[in-house]
Amino acid sequence: MPTVKELRVRIRSLRNTRKITAAMQLVASAKYRKAQAALLRSRPWAERTEELCSRAVAAAGTAHPLAEPREVRRARVIVASSDRGLCGSFNNRAIGEALRLCAELSARGKEVEVVAVGRRALDRFAADPAFAASAPPEETRGDAGRTAAALAESAAADFLSKKVDEVWIVYNRFESMLSQRPTSAKLLPAETDPAPAGAEDGRRVAPEESLFEPSPAALLDVLLPLRLRARTLLALLESQAGEHGARMAAMDNATRNSGDLIDRLTLMANRARQSAITTELTEIVSGAEALKS
Repeated sequence: MPTVKELRVRIRSLRNTRKITAAMQLVASAKYRKAQAALLRSRPWAERTEELCSRAVAAAGTAHPLAEPREVRRARVIVASSDRGLCGSFNNRAIGEALRLCAELSARGKEVEVVAVGRRALDRFAADPAFAASAPPEETRGDAGRTAAALAESAAADFLSKKVDEVWIVYNRFESMLSQRPTSAKLLPAETDPAPAGAEDGRRVAPEESLFEPSPAALLDVLLPLRLRARTLLALLESQAGEHGARMAAMDNATRNSGDLIDRLTLMANRARQSAITTELTEIVSGAEALKS
């Protein structure tokens, strides 16, 4: 059994740890609220962009180069993760979904390259010789908007030049602070449904009649790159909100677990101290009795 001194050292260490985890929880809470607000502001924009693209595709009647299907020889997978840990299984879920997708693409005979957003994903895929792993430009780090713009521009240019034939993005879709669902979505070739889902009983409804100026084909030159950027940005914002929510939950659990351990170790220290005092009193009494005799 540990001595009283050893138990007190462990209790002091746990108290310091609890202070750190509580502080990290407060920081994550502030970042979580900010990231959640940015995500909620961006979702309507992304949905509206999808709707406009659907109407333009239905009116144009011709395929756009960014929506041109082709035989896939080389696929690009963008993986969104965090730069830091201490957020539970958040990164493992996204990386696991990316590995599953890469294995599925490789099984179909496609060459796979990975673009890792976040140090955790980059460390994982850069260490695996099976993948040609890279990262977005250094100057875009920390800014979701600039990162999304760089990723979308690179993906569109490489798709049009036929350096890649398919582009996917893998991220943790934010559902709540305690729930982030690993999700994979195809970005290119653009798959735009000309008849989006209606609100009534989930039935499909035709898009509203729209007038386009200039022509729908000319508008698609603007709308499809904008849609690509919007979907990429939305995925990064979903990942950021999920990361801060996961870290806040993980630090809350760590803080509570530290408190429980402190209570248990304090009880053990008190018992050990009481036992030591009882032993000393017994020895004193026994010595006194021996002197009397």
